[in-house]
Amino acid sequence: MRTTTLEFTMSLAQQPQEQEKLVNLEKQGKNKPSPKGGKGCGSGGVVVDKKKYTVKKRPPPKSVPQRPNDIYISDRSNFKAQISKCQKLFESGDFSEIFLHGIGSSIPRAVNVALELKTFYQGTIDYSVNTSTIQLIDDLIPLDDTTPPSQQSRKVSCVDIRVFRTVKIP
Repeated sequence: MRTTTLEFTMSLAQQPQEQEKLVNLEKQGKNKPSPKGGKGCGSGGVVVDKKKYTVKKRPPPKSVPQRPNDIYISDRSNFKAQISKCQKLFESGDFSEIFLHGIGSSIPRAVNVALELKTFYQGTIDYSVNTSTIQLIDDLIPLDDTTPPSQQSRKVSCVDIRVFRTVKIP
């Protein structure tokens, strides 16, 4: 299980200095915000020339070995189907805990699934949350024959939520 402590490395006294540096970089044209908003949006600051490459994102690695009570939450799956899968695991009696895993934009959905389960079971279950950051690798596929293939790495936030029973059900 990956665990990480959230750290805030910048003190309040350093923030105005950092903001001043960013303003100076923007004036020089070196720190342009991306079209999606923010500075880089998780791309790690690497700018890919779209005229030379197409980006193929690799799927994130799953925890090894995958257990039957591991549920990987995604934005593409039906929300109610994910909740019913969790409910079936609890109601089968085989598992007293399940593990929800969410990466990137599916983190809010994973948290919502855990909260829905807690509401559905009316306080007979609880949860613990671990956050971490993983590094993903993207393949850069050249659009012409003269450009060599390449790779880029990026960091993505992830959450692991352990949902467990607090009351034994006979």
